Amino acid sequence: MEGLKLDWRPGVRKIVIAIGDAPPKDPEPVTGYTAQSVAKFAFDIDPVEIYAIDNRSLTSESMQTLVDLSAGQVFRASGGGNVPRLITEAITTALD
Repeated sequence: MEGLKLDWRPGVRKIVIAIGDAPPKDPEPVTGYTAQSVAKFAFDIDPVEIYAIDNRSLTSESMQTLVDLSAGQVFRASGGGNVPRLITEAITTALD
């Protein structure tokens, strides 16, 4: 959600790449954010596409929902060494 709150320029392609090794909480216990509320916020911006780099078990049902609702994609790393390549792949996919 913090990445979505950045000062985005209107009319440009917007992507967020989430990298993690554990699933998000849905709802998030402190803020109350849900996959649905974050997806709506991303869409309302212009929209922002959310891509996930899963380094272990990031891709829970709620994360997959968020990625799907934002027209993003999940990339699964088989180890930390693959993360830079997957970041490039996510950016390339978003720009295609």
